[in-house]
Amino acid sequence: GTYTLPGTCADFTFNYNNCCRNPNISNLVAPSGQGIFIRSVLNNMISNNSTPKFDPKIVRALCVNKLATIKFGSVDANQDSLYYRLVAPKTNASNCTFNSLNYVSGYSVEQPISTAPTNPAVFDSLKGTFYVTPSQQGIYQVSVAIDEYRWNPVTMSRYLIGRSFCDIPVIVAATCN
Repeated sequence: GTYTLPGTCADFTFNYNNCCRNPNISNLVAPSGQGIFIRSVLNNMISNNSTPKFDPKIVRALCVNKLATIKFGSVDANQDSLYYRLVAPKTNASNCTFNSLNYVSGYSVEQPISTAPTNPAVFDSLKGTFYVTPSQQGIYQVSVAIDEYRWNPVTMSRYLIGRSFCDIPVIVAATCN
């Protein structure tokens, strides 16, 4: 949606949280007791800005032993530069803070889906594309942060203007039709 913000603040933070995660998630410790927490941060002191829009058709179903591409790439109406990075999924906590969830042993921020050791997943931080050949079935939580930068012609440098998060479950099936 479109929101008109009241006044000018240094930063605006938009939060969303919900309980609870799928209890069958394979790569997180105790997922059913964990909430979902995502946010966007807007640096509003510089100029008008909009958050990047994600493709609603992000691939969420993969097959064991088949190379897959998950595109987190998004479109920015302001044509700002976008930089993507894998992050740990977040959960809400008390006092308006958030905590990173723990991965089950063998999984990590960089390797959130089970892969063969000789064929690790690869993430392209400039395009927001995740290349993975899953080695076993399951449900895996994958989370990405998108940092949005704008060019400053006076200082000849880029500055952070916003940050958004995308947190999706990815289903890996044993076989696919």
